Amino acid sequence: MKINTFTIACLQTLIIVFINEKETKAQKNIVINLQEGYRQNPFGLTNMSIYSSNFNTAFIDNNRYLIIIKGTCHFQRNQYLWQNYKAGKLSFDTLKEKMYWPSVDTTAFTAQPLHSTFYLLLLYDKIKNDTVFALNNNPSADFKVWKKVLFNSINRNFTKINTTTSHYFTFNPVELFENRTLIKRPAFLTLFVDTTYDNKFLGLQVFHSYYTYGYLNINGLKTRFAIQPDYSANYFNKKTTMIKIFGKESNNSKRQNYKIGDTIHINGHDIIFTEISFDGKKIKYTNLGKSKADIVGFNKGYKYPAFDYVELVTGKPYNTDTVLKKKKFLLIDFWGTWCQPCIAGIPGLIKVYDKYKNDIELISVASEKNIDTSLVLEAIKKYKMSWQQLLVKNSDSENPNSLLYKFRINAYPSFLMINAEGRIIMRIIGYKGTEQIAELLNEKLGY
Repeated sequence: MKINTFTIACLQTLIIVFINEKETKAQKNIVINLQEGYRQNPFGLTNMSIYSSNFNTAFIDNNRYLIIIKGTCHFQRNQYLWQNYKAGKLSFDTLKEKMYWPSVDTTAFTAQPLHSTFYLLLLYDKIKNDTVFALNNNPSADFKVWKKVLFNSINRNFTKINTTTSHYFTFNPVELFENRTLIKRPAFLTLFVDTTYDNKFLGLQVFHSYYTYGYLNINGLKTRFAIQPDYSANYFNKKTTMIKIFGKESNNSKRQNYKIGDTIHINGHDIIFTEISFDGKKIKYTNLGKSKADIVGFNKGYKYPAFDYVELVTGKPYNTDTVLKKKKFLLIDFWGTWCQPCIAGIPGLIKVYDKYKNDIELISVASEKNIDTSLVLEAIKKYKMSWQQLLVKNSDSENPNSLLYKFRINAYPSFLMINAEGRIIMRIIGYKGTEQIAELLNEKLGY
């Protein structure tokens, strides 16, 4: 059978289309296996509250040790209270008092005793004439297996936490009950002596850290990323999981955390993490391909999420896209009356606005604990902020309709510069950001 040139061309076309289609599908829902990490946490450490306790310490050799302090710290305090109540160690009235009844869903706990609570002892060693700190997640274990450290060797540089040099303990596993499922993972605890006031001993601080990490291969380059549950959760889910990217991407601030569903620019491509396993061991992502000009995001290079708003002082309604038709740039300043760096940056912001107000619109968004209009208006008057103002509640940062969520604001002050095409051309954190804003406007406007 003869195959003519046209048939060959058709076959070649079909092969190319098939290959391209296969490549396109391969970019969706790619699964990455993640590794556990618990030192040098890129998200920082989380403080664990220490509660006074009176657990049985009959295993302590009283001839050698004098007990100074007994305490507990919990990964899941309500779970600890519930299992002790079910074991008959707590009365129902005590349970209600300590668990802030009735706002707790008790069906989310298990009666099974879990090793998610850590027991602390501060002892005086009569033989060594020194103080010893001991830690374990099983109070009935032989004292020989408790993790111990001499008190004077615990890091005192409380304001500059460095997990590379600080004394840390790793326990494997710690048992957690989340989403009605038992999970086990390592527990990394770091100890500090709190001497933050006049170098006097105030107490011990216990921090914990846990995250998972993996690698993306985007556009032929390998990029590391890490994920961690929100500080209030011990398991991973779409809503609370935080993501941090490491690399040379121009729009990924070192202090920027992402969430599942965010569009992230990496090595010239846009990717979206789509799913995360409950234990944080697997994550899925989709590669959207080369970055496109029309993708909406919250970082440099993306189209900004336009929004309607009512100006706080005048009560007039506006739309940011309408504002940009009249001005060359829109500068959004996220601040708070409680934020000292924000206040320190206002004089620089006044200089920028006074010089460039014919070409820029400036909106300051006050992020406050409560919607207290009078408090913010008083601050606006005091600091002579003569531009447009907004007020939002900072506890709404997880609400998809909030500006704090739309722009992923997690540090103050934060500044975003948007050009007339609606593209974010600058994102800066810190009160000295006004200096860089002035430099950018001078470069763009020529004065």
